[in-house]
Amino acid sequence: MFSAQSYLFGALVLGLAGCQSAAAESPPTAEPVASAAAPASASKEAPEPRKRVEGARTYSLPFVREAGSEDPGDRARAFLRELVRDNGFFVRNHDAAYFKPFAEAQRPRATFVTCSDSRVQSQAFDATPDNDLFTIRNIGNQLHTSMGSIQYGVEHLKTPLLVIAGHAGCGAVKAAMGDFSKEPDAIRRELETLDLSPLPAGAEGAEKHAGPPHAADKHAKTKAAEGPSWIDAVVTNVHHQVATALEEFSEPVTSHDLIVIGAVYDFRNELRHGFGSVSIVNVNGYTDPAKIDAFMKAIDDRAVEAPRDAPRLSSTAVLRDFPSLPPAGSGPVASAGTPAAGREAPGSEKTARREPASR
Repeated sequence: MFSAQSYLFGALVLGLAGCQSAAAESPPTAEPVASAAAPASASKEAPEPRKRVEGARTYSLPFVREAGSEDPGDRARAFLRELVRDNGFFVRNHDAAYFKPFAEAQRPRATFVTCSDSRVQSQAFDATPDNDLFTIRNIGNQLHTSMGSIQYGVEHLKTPLLVIAGHAGCGAVKAAMGDFSKEPDAIRRELETLDLSPLPAGAEGAEKHAGPPHAADKHAKTKAAEGPSWIDAVVTNVHHQVATALEEFSEPVTSHDLIVIGAVYDFRNELRHGFGSVSIVNVNGYTDPAKIDAFMKAIDDRAVEAPRDAPRLSSTAVLRDFPSLPPAGSGPVASAGTPAAGREAPGSEKTARREPASR
């Protein structure tokens, strides 16, 4: 009896040893159940680190992970989402009839030169910019760096207005006031064409808008204070751009087919005309505030507005009877008191106001 029991016990031990040996030789097909006595942390072994393939590169998948608001990917995602959404809204609210007047050709009323600054947008100037503004943007609202586009608007599209709009807080003007020698070549070339020198002695507005001190070396290091000197430099730049435009387009200006306007969009209220105001600071070279006021009053009084598809009026209609202008040939802008050959006599233009276009 004893020997039989010993035999059976020995066989059982050998069998268990064989099972354990087989389990050690072949990997399990499922995770083993943790022993009740084993701690929870030991129930699952940590995975082996992923082996890096030599020469392989790992790239992130855009927009999968959530990121902070300043993360470039997050900002790009938000912009693209809003672009698609906003365009969808625009498409739903504008049928074919809206695009019909300008689907085949454009007929803008103003060639509009302004800064590339993202804070300067057309809704501040024109509630209905479609087919109305031929817009050219660059840093510093310059003519030299975009003359071809400006010539196209004035000479090919025949816009009766050339508007040069600077703005408060212009980074290009601030850079030109200081040392920009370390900027990339392309940026430096555009800043070098900004003229912030004082206006010529005797010029209208020269005393008020003399501009900041201007060193012979344009790369001289100066401090661009965020105060009156900065906004004065913005205005001075506009005056110089207008002067360039008058030289380039003297013929249509002399024939009263073009008015050159200098303006400043002021979202910082530095000119004290209100936040977001557009201040006219130059009309065909005239900068005297009294004459600018008279010009603006003449626009309102004459109410020279017409539907966009109506025959375009000459800029003579705006300048005629401008009370502060000198006689013809005595200043930057000649008086338009006598109509040129082929033009209608004073008072013959339509003076009905154009109601704001509905969207």
